[in-house]
Order: sequence, then C-alpha cells, then structure tokens
Amino acid sequence: MAVKFSKYLSTFGFLRGIYLIFRLRLLPGNDLIQVSIPKYKHPFVIRGNTTDVYIFEKVLLLEDYHVPYFDNFSPKFIIDGGAYVGYSSLFFANKFPDALVVAVEPEESNFAILEKNTTGYDNIKRIKAGIWNKNTFLKIVDLSVGHYGFMVKEVVTNESGSLKAVTIGEILKGCNFEKIDILKLDTEGAEKEIFSSSFQDWLGKTKIIIIELHDFNREGCTTTFYSAIKNYHFTEIHRDEENRFFLRDG
Repeated sequence: MAVKFSKYLSTFGFLRGIYLIFRLRLLPGNDLIQVSIPKYKHPFVIRGNTTDVYIFEKVLLLEDYHVPYFDNFSPKFIIDGGAYVGYSSLFFANKFPDALVVAVEPEESNFAILEKNTTGYDNIKRIKAGIWNKNTFLKIVDLSVGHYGFMVKEVVTNESGSLKAVTIGEILKGCNFEKIDILKLDTEGAEKEIFSSSFQDWLGKTKIIIIELHDFNREGCTTTFYSAIKNYHFTEIHRDEENRFFLRDG
C-alpha cells in the first residue's frame, strides 16, 4: 500500500490523491468515479470499492504492462484480450498513439464501462466477445471474486445468455493487418483453448505476448501455452507477480 499511496500523491497531488484513496478504496458502494491522469487524453471512470480499483492501480498507476523494450518500440497493431473495463487498452493507446488497439471483452457490465472509458479514442476498436480457438458460442461463468472474475465456457448452441466467440486469427484478418505487434491476454483460463489449436495461423506473426496464466481456473493453461510457443522462438523477457512477457526473435 505504501508504494500505491506514493503513486497516488505523485500522480494527483496531495489533496486529490488523498481524496481518491479514500473515495475509491474505503467508501462503500459501486458508484462511478471520474478520474483524470495528466498524460492520458481523456478522463475515465472507476467503480468505487470494486476490483476496478485494483486493476486501475496495477495498470495505470504502477504501469505493470510497461517494460523497457517499449521505450524504443513503435507497434501498429495491438490486441487486448480480456480488456475488462479498458484500463489496459487506455495504457496501450496512450503509450502508442499510432497503434490500433483492439479491446476484446465478453462480460456485459464490464464492456459497458469499457465503452464509456474508450469512446474518445479513435485508435481503440471494441469487440464484445470471448476469445477462443474456433467459431462457437460461449457462456459467462461468474467465479464470484469481483468484476474481474468472469471466465467463459463453450456451449453447444446459441442458447440464452450466450455470446459469440472470436479467434485471434479472425481479429487479425478483420482489421487488415499482417502481424500482431503486442498480444495481451488475461482471459481467466481461455488461454488453454487459445493455445491448444489454430494458433498456427497467427502465432508466428506475433512479436510480443503479455499473458497471465490461470491454471487455478483451468488446469493445464501453462503447459498448453509453453507447448504452443516452443517452436516459435519466443524469449521470456520479464515476469512479475501475474504477467509474463515474451518477445519473438526476428
């Protein structure tokens, strides 16, 4: 908390920083609180006293998705898989204003906040879908750990409450790009399916992967992922408590 406290003060100033810590973390409720960070083009909203606060601090205050390699990198196409309410998309869109960021989020309430947070950005494209390895239908599963704890499972038909799956290959083709500069995946276990088949269409066209592996949600995510990338010349360049960063040679 001490590091986060200092980041609030350095980012927002003393009075505003203290107010936001109190308002976001301590007051009950699910109210939308508007926040502005000087280096970001537009204000965004946070649902107070929810998992939004943790993700906001992690992604926008502490910048957990930044690595030194990015300082001399000029990506053109970024896929933000499991975009939640858009904080990671905002980070990429402001860090790399010349890149198109495709924000993919399946859960309806999160997607509504994502739309609100990213509407002012011409370089963010939003897709309400779950990323999978084939054309199918998915259903949301609530893990009861907050707004960021939704995973998806495959269903046989387009039943009530289901949504369409999208593959990474389809996103790449649909956006008319030949390669993926950054693929960020935080998909609560769907990475097992994503890297189990059909990855041959796009994995060799991907420069950087940022991934959180969720074996505690779906056993075998880590094994499946490393098995898929082993012949594609990826080097792990960074790892923090949650994310692993991989750079493809060449």
